Amino acid sequence: MAQTMQNKPLAKKETAPAVKVNDLRAPKMATQAKSSPATAAKSQAKSVSQVQAFKTAIAAKNSPKVLSSAKSMTDAERKSVAENSTTMNALLAMKTDYYVKASMDLLYTHVNDDAVMQSFVEKRYGVKLGSKTIRGTIFKLLCCTSDTEQAWTVNGARHLYYSLGLLPPSHVDKVCSITTMNTSSGGGGVALDWTGSYNVNYTDSNTKAIAGNGYCESKNDYKYSLNSLDCTMVHELGHIVDIGKKYSGRADFRAISDWKAEGNSSQNIATMIESYAVTPFPEGLTKEEKDIAREGAKLLVKKRVVGDSNGKPIEKNILPTVQKAYQNLGKRGGKEATILDKAVDWFKGNTDNNGYRGAAELTKVLLNSTVYKHIARSFTYYYTVADGKRYQYMPWYKGARNDMKRQIHEGYEGRGWYSFSNDAWKQKISMYQFRDPGEEFAELYASYHVANPKGSKTSAAHKEWFERMGLHRDKPATSGRGGKF
Repeated sequence: MAQTMQNKPLAKKETAPAVKVNDLRAPKMATQAKSSPATAAKSQAKSVSQVQAFKTAIAAKNSPKVLSSAKSMTDAERKSVAENSTTMNALLAMKTDYYVKASMDLLYTHVNDDAVMQSFVEKRYGVKLGSKTIRGTIFKLLCCTSDTEQAWTVNGARHLYYSLGLLPPSHVDKVCSITTMNTSSGGGGVALDWTGSYNVNYTDSNTKAIAGNGYCESKNDYKYSLNSLDCTMVHELGHIVDIGKKYSGRADFRAISDWKAEGNSSQNIATMIESYAVTPFPEGLTKEEKDIAREGAKLLVKKRVVGDSNGKPIEKNILPTVQKAYQNLGKRGGKEATILDKAVDWFKGNTDNNGYRGAAELTKVLLNSTVYKHIARSFTYYYTVADGKRYQYMPWYKGARNDMKRQIHEGYEGRGWYSFSNDAWKQKISMYQFRDPGEEFAELYASYHVANPKGSKTSAAHKEWFERMGLHRDKPATSGRGGKF
C-alpha cells in the first residue's frame, strides 16, 4: 500500500513539507533559507555524514539502518544517492525486506537510470518487466505477435512503480510480468488474465497526459482529470484481478449500468436494434417493405456490412444485401426488371410489385432508417470501400445515440453484442467502459485506485459496490510479497 512519511525536520528557518511516498506529484523540498558560513559548513558536514551513513549501512547489509539514514536525508541528499547507479545497484543487491522496500519508496522518484528503475519495480513488487517468464512469453505470443518488445524507460517504469504502490499487495501478487511494445508514440494496453501478464504502451515524452485526452467525452466524466498512463497501468491489472469475469460477470455489478448480453445471433441483434430504436423505420413503409427491411437488417448483421469511417451507411454496400433479402423472401423487384418482367406485370396488373418498391428505390429509403444507420455504426471494425483495408471504428467512442432507447453495439469482434441503459452514459467513468462489462470493471478499478482520495472519481453506485466487494483494501489474511507494506 502507498504510505506517507515525513522528512526529518531541517535547521531553524527551514521548512519541509510532507512528502507522500509513491506519489509522482509529491512536492519538492522548500528552498532553504540563507545561513552563515559556519552554519552552512555544519549543514554540509551533516549531509555528508547522512549520505555516508546510508552507503555504510548498505555495505554492512544493515537494512534498518539503511531506512533510518534514508529518512534522515534531505530530499536533495536522496536525489544525490538515487542518481548514483553504483549505490542503487548495491541497494538492489540487498535481501528484500520491509526496510529495503521503504527505502526504495523514498528514493524512486529521483532514480534517473532506465535499468535501475526497472530493477526497482521488479524488486519492490516481485514482478518481471518484459517477457522473461514462461507465462510472459505465452502472453507475448498470443497478444503481441505483431509488435517488437521495448525496454522500459525510466519515466515509464517510475509511473509503474507508483501505480503498483496504489494497489492492495495481494492484487499485485497476481501479476507475473509486464511488457511494453511502444514507448515513443504508444497508448493503451492489453491483458491476458490467466497468464498474469499485461502490456502497456506509452509516449515517454508525455507521461503526464490526463485521461480526458481521448478516453472521455467531457470534463464531467469521472476519469477526466486522472493521469492517463497511471490509469492504463492499473486498468490492465484490473483485468487480471477480474480473471474469468469473477467480478464483471456478477449480476449485481452488471445491474449498475443495466448491461445485457445480446449474443451474436444476427436475427436477435437485428430484432433488438429495432426494439431499442425510437423510430426504427420511416413512416409509409408497407407491410411487405417492412418484411424486406427486417430481412435485410438480419443479413447486414450476419455479413458485417459496415459504414464508412464516420459510421454512415454506404448505398452500394447496402443494395446487394437488400437484393438478397428480396430473393430470400421470394419477392419480385430485387433486381432490375427485364422487358419481359415488365410485360408480365402489366398483363397481370402488378404495376406496383404487389405492394412494395424495387430494391434500388427501397434501399435509398432504408439508408436513412435508424435500424440501418445503427447497424452500420455498431461494429468494432469497419472496412473502407476504396482499399478494402480494416480499420478500427470503436462505437463506444462515438457518443450516446439519441435515436436509441438503449445503447447497443458489438464489444470485441466476434465475442458478442451488449446493450446498456442510456442513464449509465450520464454517470460514466469514461467512454471506454462501455465496450463491454469487463472494460467497465477495469475502468472502475483504475479510477477508484488512482483517484486521490481513493474512490472520489466514480459514481456512488460504483463506489458502494466496489467497497462491498472488498476491492479497495488488501485481504486481512494476506501480506503481499515480502510482507504487508
